[in-house]
This record gives sequence, structure tokens and C-alpha cells, in this order.
Amino acid sequence: WVETLSRDIGDSMCGFRVYPVERTAMILATGKVGKRMDFDTEIAVRLYWSGVPVVNIETRVCYPQAGVSNFRLIRDNMMISWMHCRLSFGMIPRIPSLLRRRFGRGDAEQPWFAMRERGALSGLLATMWIYRIFGMAACRLVLYPIISFFYVTGRSARQASRAYLTRLHAVGRGKTVLPREPSFRTGFRHFMDFGLASLDKLAAWTGDFRQIRISGGQDLIIERARQGGGGVILSGHLGNIEVLRALAEETPDLTINALMYTRHAQKFNDILRRANPNTTTHLIPAESISVETSMLLKERVEKGEFVAMLADRPVTDNSDRDIHVSFLDRPARFPAGPFILAAILKCPVYLVFCLKQDSEYYTLHIERFADVIALPRRNRNAVLRTWVQRYVSRLEHFCDLAPFQWFNFYDIWDPGPHSRTASEIGPHGVPGRRDPPASHGDVGATQYHVNHRNRVN
Repeated sequence: WVETLSRDIGDSMCGFRVYPVERTAMILATGKVGKRMDFDTEIAVRLYWSGVPVVNIETRVCYPQAGVSNFRLIRDNMMISWMHCRLSFGMIPRIPSLLRRRFGRGDAEQPWFAMRERGALSGLLATMWIYRIFGMAACRLVLYPIISFFYVTGRSARQASRAYLTRLHAVGRGKTVLPREPSFRTGFRHFMDFGLASLDKLAAWTGDFRQIRISGGQDLIIERARQGGGGVILSGHLGNIEVLRALAEETPDLTINALMYTRHAQKFNDILRRANPNTTTHLIPAESISVETSMLLKERVEKGEFVAMLADRPVTDNSDRDIHVSFLDRPARFPAGPFILAAILKCPVYLVFCLKQDSEYYTLHIERFADVIALPRRNRNAVLRTWVQRYVSRLEHFCDLAPFQWFNFYDIWDPGPHSRTASEIGPHGVPGRRDPPASHGDVGATQYHVNHRNRVN
């Protein structure tokens, strides 16, 4: 951490790694990297120095009972000590670049899923302790300086917030709350609502969040669960979907498998697990999904369980794998994966958003999105884009109801003139290539990678 001026390298001694070959070969060619127990830490630090982002993935390590260590107590400790000495001196001339990387534009240049999670686990634990001892009012008081810090220092999130609020204002939606061009104060309110929603998540998981007013077909999911039927739940970073997961804890017949991208929110998810260690909700990391996972989810749906997914944030940094549709009258990227997985599962699909529409209560909006999503071989791309555009249209509607509750603080907009609309998006989701005349919502799609080895066409 001293040698990189960051905590990005979580475990410098774990040998289970994936290295970028070209950059690693360049470093090894210099002959400066150790070859024994000093290798693991040194190559990680030097790769970091060269600009390679670090992604830490929790990995189970199993040591055999009769294992033999190759660590030489005296010699390897001396080598490691000398390695840290070299790296500490090597860090000194790199201080300016390391500080720019930590506090500058580093995050703004990375896709959302590669960004590091901000905030310390100790701070989250302290917040949970304050909540349990002093209640929600004290937590809200503490929240103001915390949100102020993240708002001032979170440049990329602040810019994404302003871009969204500006688009919402420009198209005339949310007139009652956005009558003027978004300002610094408006953006702070957006951040503050996110902080309050995080406190509500904590309250829901501790079982202290019972004032939930449900509307919009509240029996759709619960009744189907009681009849032994499963389905897919599509939601987004709008409102507080954790309320639905907490509701499932109180409903014996309702089992939800939450498919979520957890890498950038490991600390907060750890807090939720500590708040309710007896949770029955199955959390499945979206970054590890494979064909085998899809088969497992299909079995669970056939048993009467539900699969919940967030469908408003691209999961790759390759725009060719996303769907480009019109969102707030401007082309934006949305993931194809949730809709492809829903088609594979061949079950009813529900749209669920939980919005806080007054100071006390949440309203759970549940809609029947589709009896089943079918993706025929013919015109498959156009049909897929139709489903994505239909989802985005409903997302716009609910953003209009609660404009400060879309907590997607990442850039999803296509570059280029703001005047481009969905009709100017090409047959494969490429901006600038006009589609031929098409029927309702005709928009195209590309391929979605389930993981690096398995592809669903």
C-alpha cells in the first residue's frame, strides 16, 4: 500500500493471479523482478506502476493437510525485505503520478465495473453501529458530512449525475422538481437521496422497515410464488430494490435469486450480511455467470423461485456487446444480458421498481412485463432491441415519478450530438447508421458474452 499509495492491491502474496501478458512481459524483460517468494508482490506493484488497473476477486483457498511449504525462512524473508526496500525507493519519484492516479481522473476513464469501491469498511460498520444504538435520525445527521465528502471528491459520479439530470430537464420530464437547469445544489440532493436509500437498505435488512405501501399489482409475484410458479424480475438502480429482497424474507413462499454485479460493492454487501446473517436470499455474482449458472437458474425457476436482475447498466467496456437505444431522447447503452437470460429461462417476466414517493413510505410498483421473452432466429437482433427499448421506456416513466432516485452514477450515454435519436441508431446498435423502416420499437442488438469462454448468440 505504501509503494502504490493506495489500497488497490488487496492481497499481495496470493499467487492465484491473471496477468496481462504483454505488459507483464515488458516488465520481466527489464530483469528487475524477483523469481521466488518476492515475485508475487513485486510484479503486482510494478504492474500497478505501469498503469494496469487491479481487480480483486474473493477466492477460496484450500491448503492440503499434508502440504509442504517451499518458503525458506531466512533467505526468502531477506529477499522480501530487500524487495520492499527497492520498491519503496522506486515509489518516491513516482509520487506525483501515483497521486494523480488516486485523486485525479483515473476512475473517470474506467468502466463502472472496474472502479474501486469507495469508502472504508470501518466507516460502514460505524454507521451500522450508530443506527442500532441511536436510530435512523442520528444516521441521517451523520450522513451530511459523509455525502458532502463523496460529492466533492467524486468527480466522475458527479458528472454522471449532472448529465442524467440535465437530460431529464431538457426533455421536459419531472417539471415539478426540475423546473430549472440542474445546479451544484441539485446534484447534492441526488447524492443525498442515494445516501438515504442506503440507510433504508440497512433498515430493511435488520427487519426494521415495515412501513411499505404496495401498489401496482402487488399480488402478481406473491400469488405466482404461492402457486409454485417462478419467473424473472427486471429492475434497475432506481429506487430501492432491496425492499423487495427484504420482503421476500417475510414471505415463506417467495424465494429470490438476486443476480448482481458485486465486485464494486463488496463492503456494502458485507454490511448487509452482518445486518441479517440469516438471510435466505441467494446472491449470485453476475461477474461469474456461465452456461452452468444459466442451467442452475433454469432449474430454480422451474421449482418456483424467482431470478432478479438489474437491467440498466452495461456490464462490459465493449459497446459492441451492448444495446444502443433511446433514453431521455439521447442514445445510451444498455445490457443485452438480462433479456437474453430471461429468454433462456422461458418464464414470465415482471418489472419491479420500489420508489420513495413521500417522506415515510415506499411504493412497490410491479408490472407484468412479458408472458415470455422469445428471441427468434429471424430478426433476432431487432426483437432483442425492441424488448430493451420497451424496458427503457418504462424506466423513463419511473424516473419521471422519482427523478432523484435513479442511482446510476456512471456514464451510459453514447458520445456525439445530443440530437441523435433511436431512429438514427443502426441495425446493430451502431450510432450513425440509419435503420430501414421498421415496426414498433425496432432496434438491433449484438452478441452478449456470458463469460470469457461461453457465448450465447
